[in-house]
Amino acid sequence: MTLESDLTEDFDGPYHLEAEGDNDNERSATLWFDVQEVEFEFSPDTVEDAGEGSVADLVFEEDNREDTVTLDVTAELDGDALDEDTLAEIFDAEDGTDVVADEDDDENGVVTLSNADLGDEWAVDFDGQDLGEYNFTVDVTDTTAEYTTSITVEEESDALVSFDSSSYQGIIGDEVDIDMTIAEAENAYINMTHDGDVIGTIDITGVDEDDNVTLVVNTYLLDEDADEAVHAVDEDGDEIGTVTANFNRLGGEPLPVLEYELEVFEDDDREDETDAAFLTINDRSTDDISTHVAPQDLSITDDAQDFLNESTERDYVAQDDYLITEVEASGIYGYLLDDDGNWDADDKGLALEYELEGVGPFGQEQNFDITDLDDSDYQIHVDTDKSDKFYVIFNTDVVDDIGTDATFADGQTWNASFTVSAEDNKLLDDDGDDESVSTEFDVEERNVEFVGDVDDDDRLQISNSAESEINAETNIAPGTDADYRLRVGTDVYEQASSVSDDGTISASFDLSEYEAGEEVRDVRISAPDRFETTGVIVDAGEDTTDEKDDLELAVDAPSDVKVGEDAEFGVTLTNNKDEEVTTTVEFEFAGETEDAELTIGADSSASETFTVSELDAGDYDWSVSVDDYDLSDSGTLTVEADDKDEDTETPDESDDSDDSDDSTADDSDDSDDSDDDDGQPGFGVAVAIVALLAAAMLALRRQN
Repeated sequence: MTLESDLTEDFDGPYHLEAEGDNDNERSATLWFDVQEVEFEFSPDTVEDAGEGSVADLVFEEDNREDTVTLDVTAELDGDALDEDTLAEIFDAEDGTDVVADEDDDENGVVTLSNADLGDEWAVDFDGQDLGEYNFTVDVTDTTAEYTTSITVEEESDALVSFDSSSYQGIIGDEVDIDMTIAEAENAYINMTHDGDVIGTIDITGVDEDDNVTLVVNTYLLDEDADEAVHAVDEDGDEIGTVTANFNRLGGEPLPVLEYELEVFEDDDREDETDAAFLTINDRSTDDISTHVAPQDLSITDDAQDFLNESTERDYVAQDDYLITEVEASGIYGYLLDDDGNWDADDKGLALEYELEGVGPFGQEQNFDITDLDDSDYQIHVDTDKSDKFYVIFNTDVVDDIGTDATFADGQTWNASFTVSAEDNKLLDDDGDDESVSTEFDVEERNVEFVGDVDDDDRLQISNSAESEINAETNIAPGTDADYRLRVGTDVYEQASSVSDDGTISASFDLSEYEAGEEVRDVRISAPDRFETTGVIVDAGEDTTDEKDDLELAVDAPSDVKVGEDAEFGVTLTNNKDEEVTTTVEFEFAGETEDAELTIGADSSASETFTVSELDAGDYDWSVSVDDYDLSDSGTLTVEADDKDEDTETPDESDDSDDSDDSTADDSDDSDDSDDDDGQPGFGVAVAIVALLAAAMLALRRQN
């Protein structure tokens, strides 16, 4: 059956047809009429009137008809139709495009696209065309389907190839970033010069007109593999374009520490530079090393920043916690790690080593370096954005499994050292010294100790208050989860807590319903190992802590001096009260006393110094007392004879002995007195004379 009608363009939906045939036979059929819908777009929808930016594609985006079709394309600019010659120029952008100008249409140019199918693209080129917005109408020749799309032609922009700064700084052995702008261009060509000599060249091609480009230059690799040493990245850090570099001028030697000039060109002929900048390469350094700890409940697969956020600088580490070694050094980051982020610098003269201290002549040496660890057991985080530092992170328990004799045991002291070898590192002088930094850290068994008073049965005293606080101290890494559990009778209390920066663990419980004397069967902290004790409830009104005395006395006294030297006694009073105190300090020396009045502010200290001089050899008793507060301290000062004085006095005594009978008699008398006294004090004339002489020679003076 053939249906012919001029009205099909008005048909839409299903229609029932009936036809009368021969012999009065009637036949019927159902036909469905649908409206074809198409869509076309330009990609991109803005082009330039010259250069590479003048080309776009007309894309067949949508069609609800499965057959290929023939399309007629017309266009307007500012309401004026384009003639066939203009359309032919636009659609002849590529050889082989099936376009024909309709010469029969006197008013509008028409381009016919045959055998068009969904997804087809036709290149269009607006090189040399007028500026403005073009509207293109695409008609399907055998249906009513049509679609109008537009494209804007702008004036060609001037290419901009420049440096974002007038100067850049870098360190030999590290990577240096050179930020650039490459706009309306795909290529840039750079010369690196010193004193007019070209040291190297860098070509950047095919960057797809990215406005912001960062040129990353590995200063360590330039003399080995220049192409590998330089690459370009976009704002997201993704590599873009193709970079080739030539630094043969270095002759296989490292880039010297100098100031260089950078020149950038738009064309490979390198005749007229479009911008210039300075690049200063500075010397490297090895500066410091320290250790940090992090909680054991972290995972080595966690982001390194998670470790650093929860780390605490310490010179000791509890077993099973993470040890983080921080090294501050520059000029190593161009070759420290491989592509997977693992240590890759042993053959380049870098070493991070750990060695057990205090082994002794008969002990077993223990040591290992970072390469002894399995790649999956550690990670390295490099922080060159804020500081020239890198961090090596591993759990202390992996040391037992590295296949050496090393093990982290309680009570050990280890030395961590980072060394740059002058012999093996090409950036150091072969005849120079190694550069090395080191630090020590102790290994301790994990420990938690509960803090507070205990009774005679060593039970922790816990007050029956509404906010009864239990405290503990630990060597476990701060940030570690440390959860409390209490059992009083049949009641169980649990409280989440963690290790604070000062190494304490605290939690509060409402225990106000319990009577003093009730037993706390279990006081437990899980961190995650279990540490526990027992406790007893005490009345909240009881004083279970040792209060400081109102006043505290401290005396800084010498134990001995030489004849002729002064003896100074420093007395300090500390006032623990919340109000000012005035009191008298009494200093007694060899029976003589001296007083001093001190005024001490609230929660502060005051000092006084007593000085004794011109003392003979012998022992002298002294004491300091504050009667108002029942405070005292005492001791003995020994005055020793000067050896030189004894040597010079011996001949004189001999001469006196020979020349004077009286002297001999006196000495004999003295000897007899001494024997009679038997070392005990006496009250004879001789003793009285000695006492008077001593008193005359004793001088006390007070110094504020």
